[in-house]
Amino acid sequence: MKIQFDQVIGTGGIGSGILFESNNNRSLNRTESRMAELGTAKDYCKQHIILHYVAKVLSKELSVYAIGMVGNDDQGVRLIEEMQSAGIITKMVTSTVFHPTMFSVCLQYPDKCVCNITTANSACNFVTPQYILQQLKECQLQINERTLVLAVPEVPVDARLTLLKEGALHSAFCVASLLCDEVQAFKNGGGFEICDLLSVNEEEAKAIALVSSDNTEKIVERCGHYLYKINPEIKLIVTCGKEGSYSFHRGNIEHILAPKVNPISTAGAGDAFIAGVICGLSMGFPFQRTEGMHSKAIRATDFGVFFAGKSMESEHTISEEIDGNLVKEFLGKEMMLTDGL
Repeated sequence: MKIQFDQVIGTGGIGSGILFESNNNRSLNRTESRMAELGTAKDYCKQHIILHYVAKVLSKELSVYAIGMVGNDDQGVRLIEEMQSAGIITKMVTSTVFHPTMFSVCLQYPDKCVCNITTANSACNFVTPQYILQQLKECQLQINERTLVLAVPEVPVDARLTLLKEGALHSAFCVASLLCDEVQAFKNGGGFEICDLLSVNEEEAKAIALVSSDNTEKIVERCGHYLYKINPEIKLIVTCGKEGSYSFHRGNIEHILAPKVNPISTAGAGDAFIAGVICGLSMGFPFQRTEGMHSKAIRATDFGVFFAGKSMESEHTISEEIDGNLVKEFLGKEMMLTDGL
């Protein structure tokens, strides 16, 4: 199996949080106070989650670099140690005495859906375009066509766009995700034009395509064709919870079934999905099935489903189960199923 990339360079949130478990599914109102049970789950931020899985699966084959900032506090020290333990190279993650490490408070409903509030004035918010360029320069990284760059939320949009533009300038494979409130800034900054892979959830897809419909397939189609007009080569993933997910590329839409698991928590599942797709693409698996391919041929998105399922079976937003050996087992089973048909 030939690995497609020599290095993955990411930026995004680095932080932790706590999880409260609500005793009912009614959405929290603006002026409401509610009792909830404080859980034991470990919560992590987007960049850390995604790069953790990529490093645990592929760090023997490629280098995984994080760019970010944490506070000069116990939490920041612990997170850097955990990232390094997973195989992530953290020489471009610095600490500051002026701002705390990012922290989130999550509320999980009985149906396992999760919402969260994250500190906007954390160290992550001070990752600037200049900081991105400075870290790349000091680390002396040479971005090229065998580089994958990852730009995900919880650091400012302009910083993420800077990394994506550096990647695009040097023919790297550019992966991004964004939040509903960031769509306009991402669009204005030319983000859609330079993305090779964009991963969003259903609400974010609606915000991109300005769709009010609740019909999932219509949302995916409208979002896909909207982005296709901007960037005909863009690959799109839309995760839709229990309905599974969808991929879009060059006008072709594929539905991907949700993982068949008994979920403990859905927090971090979307990030696990992105990580799985990155691993699948890195190992040379196709994004979608093309004409003439076996109907059960393994796709990069199948890795996304597998990773998301394992994430949902963990109370923590990073599942310690996922590593290179588990992926080998997954591949072996999938190939046996395919060969047996």
